[in-house]
Amino acid sequence: MATASVPNSFTNGVNADATKINDNFSAITSFLNNDVEHKDSRRRVRLRRVANQALSAGPNNITWDTEDVDTSAFIVAPSATITVPAGAAGVYVITVAAQTLAGTTTWLLALSAGVGTFSAAPSTANSSTHKKNFWVTWLDVGDTVTAQINSLSGADTLGSARLAMTRIAE
Repeated sequence: MATASVPNSFTNGVNADATKINDNFSAITSFLNNDVEHKDSRRRVRLRRVANQALSAGPNNITWDTEDVDTSAFIVAPSATITVPAGAAGVYVITVAAQTLAGTTTWLLALSAGVGTFSAAPSTANSSTHKKNFWVTWLDVGDTVTAQINSLSGADTLGSARLAMTRIAE
């Protein structure tokens, strides 16, 4: 679990700089929005791929190495597979973003969820561009979710990726 912190401190009798005060408020807001489990107690998981991952030509499952939020034991990182736990069936919004490291490459971001496979349009993206997409689908208990990059132009390296999955209805 993350700990709240602010980037700036202040001293009595010294004028405070508005930019530094706003930076502190932004840090607190970011912590509350991204790292605190809220009272609504929605089932959710938020994952990242921090370490580089080699990609071969063709389909490659993204192996998640960092769990930022996991309210219901959807996954034990590192793993490529998210599993819907008991009591968590429902309608989910799933967002995935990924970025490759090499120059320009053509790749496809896909998601396998439950009984369906969903694909985004092929992307030509360089290292400064994240390919993003989202899907809404029903998932039953025991259904699995994997995110995949299909490298259409040969070997590459996944620089970073993130996935967020939130149940929005039972």
